[in-house]
Amino acid sequence: LSNMRSFNIEYQKLIKNCRDGNNGLGLIMFDLDRFKNINDTANHLVGSFVIAEIGHLMRFSGVLGEGSLAARYGGDEYIIAVPAEGIKKVWQIADKVHDLILRSVFKKEQFSFKLTASFGVAWVDPGFDGKSDDLIRAADLMLYRSKRMGRNQINGLVLRYPIDFEDVGKAHLIDKDELFADEKQKKNA
Repeated sequence: LSNMRSFNIEYQKLIKNCRDGNNGLGLIMFDLDRFKNINDTANHLVGSFVIAEIGHLMRFSGVLGEGSLAARYGGDEYIIAVPAEGIKKVWQIADKVHDLILRSVFKKEQFSFKLTASFGVAWVDPGFDGKSDDLIRAADLMLYRSKRMGRNQINGLVLRYPIDFEDVGKAHLIDKDELFADEKQKKNA
């Protein structure tokens, strides 16, 4: 995966493309739930192995899609930028990465781990004219919302101004059931 310096350079290009109205931009942030337990139970070499394996899973599984940009954000946190026509595609990628982690077993030496992860998704529409850091801040806020709500889940918001990052209201939050209602109706028909 990209390092943060490389990610930031490419991310600014994606933001510019979004500002020019070519497409919207989604950001996914996630971290591994209770990752410290791996380092404490096994050792830091096993922890480093798991972090690298998450990167390999994302890079080589095909779940990210064309044009997506992924990087390790720090520690056991990852970030994915997804240029897209709509938030659905971004949420689907977050769902696929989440599922990929849930289905994986990480084995090193005599240790074997199954993991969960908490995700935050943020979206801006084409023509976004706000601060590029606000999109990262919004995804991070949603990641911590997932943690507060019990971990091992995805929460998201649509970044529109004005927004109070200290008190995000329902107008900004993404309702997954509403987002995928048309697909559910087709399935039930």
